[in-house]
Amino acid sequence: RNVIDRKIYRKLDDADEDAAWLEENIWSANREAFPEQTDAFGNTHPLFSTDGFRWALALVNSRALFIDGALRLVPVADCANHADYALGGGATAEPKAGFTGRFGTTGSAQLVAGDASAGRGEAYGKG
Repeated sequence: RNVIDRKIYRKLDDADEDAAWLEENIWSANREAFPEQTDAFGNTHPLFSTDGFRWALALVNSRALFIDGALRLVPVADCANHADYALGGGATAEPKAGFTGRFGTTGSAQLVAGDASAGRGEAYGKG
């Protein structure tokens, strides 16, 4: 296997080990609070199970951003126009932590456009 495959399988093994520990120590102790699955819209969906745990990890890993060296979920930020290459051609800089609000104490994420025209794109609903 190549390096990427080994990393992926290591993550899956870690997820399975974590799910097994959670099952043994937490989920199985109270299935009313931690149901294995749910039925919604005519389909069954995994919740507090290995499959549900893998799904949740996949969701976080595909939507989270690295900000100041930590993986963080920033609502709606994954929908912003961006490019994963060096600055130029409208790419954004790496997201970084910031503060907002009246007193500047509320944590936020700063997404900075790489050029002046980037703000006129789809992210703002203007053409």
